[in-house]
Amino acid sequence: MLFCSSSPISGLSIQADELNYIYPVGQTYNYTMNETGINSINLQASTGDQQWVFNLNEIRVTVSFGIMQSFTHDESPLRLQSALYMEFEPTEDHEFITRLFAIGRNFLRYVCYRRNINITKSSVYTHDGKRKFCPIGSFDAAWLHTDYPETKERMKRNFIPVSSLGNSLGYLFQKLSDDTLYLRHIPESIKDARGITPAHSVMLTAAFEYEYHQLFPKGIKHKAKTQKKHELIKTGLDSLISDEKYDSVKKEFERAKNILTNDNLEAQLNQAFKELSVCFESHAKSLFDLNETEYSTSIMAKTISKMRNDFAHGNINIDYGIETFLSITILPYLIYAMQLKQAGLDESEITKIIGKLLS
Repeated sequence: MLFCSSSPISGLSIQADELNYIYPVGQTYNYTMNETGINSINLQASTGDQQWVFNLNEIRVTVSFGIMQSFTHDESPLRLQSALYMEFEPTEDHEFITRLFAIGRNFLRYVCYRRNINITKSSVYTHDGKRKFCPIGSFDAAWLHTDYPETKERMKRNFIPVSSLGNSLGYLFQKLSDDTLYLRHIPESIKDARGITPAHSVMLTAAFEYEYHQLFPKGIKHKAKTQKKHELIKTGLDSLISDEKYDSVKKEFERAKNILTNDNLEAQLNQAFKELSVCFESHAKSLFDLNETEYSTSIMAKTISKMRNDFAHGNINIDYGIETFLSITILPYLIYAMQLKQAGLDESEITKIIGKLLS
């Protein structure tokens, strides 16, 4: 629920425990005291000046990261916490604010690869003519907080730093705004991310297939000879489909044509591994070596495809062994590599990000 005055809203801030690691406040501050109390406070944390832009409902939104300051009566007179800021033209559309909040929350979920983000506070602002922003209310809801937040040790272990995303951050926010960045496979917690269940495995393959079609819209580029054969077969099937005497089996011909024009999961995986495994194979090989298992992208493609097909047909009680378990564990590496490649990051930066987030 949104609690605020009647003034138009022109800014939204989100504070979360995770933000202190994603965008660290660094060294905090020092202060001096005299006999009457605190004499001066010297802030030593930079708020930075980099900004990114995306559009929501044709409204321009500027994203930045900074530091939220609050004074306390504890031993330390000032508390600093990293915050995510979104600025926009003044509006009274509370549904727009709710959508912005969801985008900020989903960004945190994406850069942490888990859903249980612990948002501690969200506030709304307006311009007051003197200060850049003036707080006028808070965004509060039962689903703002998580019942089982991660420990600080876990929070600081797996995340994508803002500094690693650079100029790509604006692209990612736009994808989140357009709801075209696949997030449905993201697990509830770090513990869930380490486990392999039929449901999670199917969602991972769904995420892969969605991102595959974004990155490779034309599918696999076959050799000229193979492509010519495919075109002849499609032409033949089209002529049969248009012939009235085959109306009773038209659907079967259309199904055959669809199989021909759509690469199967194993073929898609082989293509993606071929293009992107350089972004994560050092991390993946370490995991396979640790388990004394051969690292092979073709074997991974085959085992993932077989397991997905088994699960899709209700065969969920098969013992696949360590090879398939490791292959599914690597699938998020490939999905993030595909998404970050589309965001414009180079292979070396993607390798660092995957090592920090998933290894």
